[in-house]
Amino acid sequence: MRPEDSAEARRMSPGWVRALPREQLHGLTGRLVRLWQLGEITDRQDWLLDCCFSELEYRQRHPEVWARCSCQWCTSPFPW
Repeated sequence: MRPEDSAEARRMSPGWVRALPREQLHGLTGRLVRLWQLGEITDRQDWLLDCCFSELEYRQRHPEVWARCSCQWCTSPFPW
């Protein structure tokens, strides 16, 4: 098991990603996923996509603070 899979995993995303409202975080994630699927993603965008997934997973593990979501990006395991 990777450390980030643990329920105690810390938030590893940059502060500005953590501060995004749910709708904006989902929009950014969707845009980056589309770039990844097209094979047009840069290394920095790929890193940012990992940060977005990390933040979405964190929010799912802490429903007392963040509203739960059941979209394809918030519910592991991810198909990609």
